[in-house]
Order: sequence, then C-alpha cells, then structure tokens
Amino acid sequence: MFSDIVVGYNKNDFFYITAEENGYMPSDSKCKTILEDTTFDYQTICKTDNEEQRDVFNSDTNSNKCIERELCINKEKVTNIDNVQNNHSGSEEKHQDYVKQFKSTQLDTLNLGIGITALIFFIYRARNINI
Repeated sequence: MFSDIVVGYNKNDFFYITAEENGYMPSDSKCKTILEDTTFDYQTICKTDNEEQRDVFNSDTNSNKCIERELCINKEKVTNIDNVQNNHSGSEEKHQDYVKQFKSTQLDTLNLGIGITALIFFIYRARNINI
C-alpha cells in the first residue's frame, strides 16, 4: 500500500544555504568536479574534531576541499529530497483520487444494478396478480 511521504523542513535547515549566503558555496560546475573525484580520501583530508556549525568555515583544521565536498553533497541530497517530495506526493495523491473515483463508480453501478433487478421483480410480480 502507498504511504505518504512528507518531508517537513525549512530551507534554512541545510548547510549549503548558509554557505551560499556567505559566499562559501562552490559553483555547480565545481561541485560536479568535486563529487566526481574518486581519489578523495576523507580520513586524510578532513579532520573533524567535533567542530560546531558556526566554526566550521573559519577553522584551519578542516580543509577547504573537505568543506566544499560536504556542501556539494548536502546540496545534492536536498535536491533529491525536493524531487522525491514534489514528484512522489503528486502522483500518489492522483492515484488516491482515481481509487476513490473508481470505488464511487463501482458503488453507483451496484446500486443501479440492484435497483433494476428489484424493478423487474416487482413488475413481474404485479403482472401475475389478478385484481
């Protein structure tokens, strides 16, 4: 059975929004290059010693390459969430509307069939009564 997918978020919940506002976000072409880099070694390039979000852009312990990669990954995942939210919810709602319409049409057909059968029965029964 289908389940509703509702992703409740604010666009400011994601790191890349802050990065875009502050000029840290790499361009789309640079993001594509960064994400396609197969030689990226997370353990040696990124040093994550429990930095807080507000310090991550100003910290010298994180490599810029690591920060840019994470921002690009974040933006890519947000795009995927938006696509799933927009496409899936609409098609699911449309499907539910069709199912509701189908069930309503089935009920109408059943009621009409029962009514016609009852009418034929009463007409036949009335024909045999001698007044």
